[in-house]
Amino acid sequence: MEVPGNLSQTPVPQIGEWKHPEITDLRSPCPVINSLCNHGYLPRDGRNVTADEVIKAFEEVLGLAPDLANGLTKPAFMLHLDQESAKTNSENREAAGEEEIKKEEQSWFHSFLSKLPVPTMDTQLSLGLRNAGQVNVKGEPVLNLDQLSRHGAVEHDVSLVRNDFAQGDNTSPQPHLVEELLKASSDGKIFTIADFARLRNQRLREQKQDNPQLNFGLREAILAFGEVALIMCIWGVSFSGGYDKAPYEYIKAIFKDERIPFQEGWKRRTIPLTLAELTLNSTYLQAATFIDSFRQPGQHTTVAENSTRD
Repeated sequence: MEVPGNLSQTPVPQIGEWKHPEITDLRSPCPVINSLCNHGYLPRDGRNVTADEVIKAFEEVLGLAPDLANGLTKPAFMLHLDQESAKTNSENREAAGEEEIKKEEQSWFHSFLSKLPVPTMDTQLSLGLRNAGQVNVKGEPVLNLDQLSRHGAVEHDVSLVRNDFAQGDNTSPQPHLVEELLKASSDGKIFTIADFARLRNQRLREQKQDNPQLNFGLREAILAFGEVALIMCIWGVSFSGGYDKAPYEYIKAIFKDERIPFQEGWKRRTIPLTLAELTLNSTYLQAATFIDSFRQPGQHTTVAENSTRD
């Protein structure tokens, strides 16, 4: 029987085709992850996402090298242990699942993370997001995207376009902050490292005034610098061949529409982005925040300076 036109189902979008999320779909505080979902490279409903799916999208769509794709993904799929709760460590371990924790601690990746002298990459205590027993029918660890909003793991205060945890919704982009970001471009045509450095310092000053419970130290600063560096390395290098500029329209697509800027002409970089390259650009951004502080008389509190005080 022929289905009347007004009752027919909406065609399922193809992988790669952008579609605005449904009201029941789950999303994260990360515009890049959300963009991958909106294009169908990750499950569009934001549920039961596996690490392999994220790594594949990072490598094949965004052009990340295996070391960086794994480094950004694997820690998040470790178990989440609430460091701010009143539980003792043994109670925490029991609640999270002792067997699963032991299995993680014996893995090569956990061993690698535990040896890194970086406060953001110590153990699953810092970055793990997954609940005990949270696996799919194949037994593979999975996450729902709203779990990325767990405060103090990957998510942190002083987001470019989202509220701090203490201010309420720390998942949804705030329209006034998105507009503030877009106005940060010096000429309305490109975004430079200097533009993002200035915006980072501005957001820190705003949140120091607006959020008495602000938590932004070295750990959070490293994450914040790395996020902007990732944006510039993915969407800047393919445009200019360097780290210091990215087209305004690319940044608008990612932060406002949560859409990969294919239609604006972006193409995946030819040389995969490694952890070493990302770290270099993150350091470049940190230096730019110091330079910006001297261009703002009386406003010398920078993201980098703040992180060294905590």
